[in-house]
Amino acid sequence: MVSEPLVLRDMWKEYSLPTNPKISKLVTKLATCSGSSAPPHFNGENYHVWALKMEIHLQSLNLWDVVLNDTEPPPLRDITSLTQIKRHEEELMKKHRALACIHSAISDMVFSRIMPYKTPKLAWDKIREEFEGGTRSRRTKLLKLKAEFVMLRMREDEALRQYASKLMDVVNKIRLLGENFPDSRVVKHILICLLARFESKISVLEELNDTDTITAVELMNKLESQQQ
Repeated sequence: MVSEPLVLRDMWKEYSLPTNPKISKLVTKLATCSGSSAPPHFNGENYHVWALKMEIHLQSLNLWDVVLNDTEPPPLRDITSLTQIKRHEEELMKKHRALACIHSAISDMVFSRIMPYKTPKLAWDKIREEFEGGTRSRRTKLLKLKAEFVMLRMREDEALRQYASKLMDVVNKIRLLGENFPDSRVVKHILICLLARFESKISVLEELNDTDTITAVELMNKLESQQQ
């Protein structure tokens, strides 16, 4: 069970008036980051996968903008409607909600790294700095994954779907690091590395000019359908 975010505990200390409906409403909103869909949990491993999932989760809550941009909404004019006041209050609350959401998605070990940071952007940037690594680290990971991709060959005792799964796992890890890795490159590798028993099927696809525009998934599906 995820512990109560620090920001909520601090707010209860600051506003110790449970009968105040405005404060109760504010705390309730902050606590509903999870809602019907809990945020993806991060324990320090597989940062790139978590970061992508968390970005989508924050977007679904309309909170991603305050993680990217550490700015405050413009002040209200002297004459404003109740609707404008309500919208302004909601915009002000976004930072608190986003920070509480990030806190609820990370382990205690990760939380200890971002404790001093009081805005969602600073907390997010610190997590990225700690677990993504710098440019050199990213380049090293990419070189290792690309070498693994090149060396990955289909074994004699291996099913086509099993080989495809291993290959796409490496490809997706490369793409998660921000590398542009087109499907055409994957298709070319598959055509070169498949076993001799697939040569006739590949020849049929080449005659139809399918290999120039086909995706990796489509190629695997066609090869499998011809195999049956």
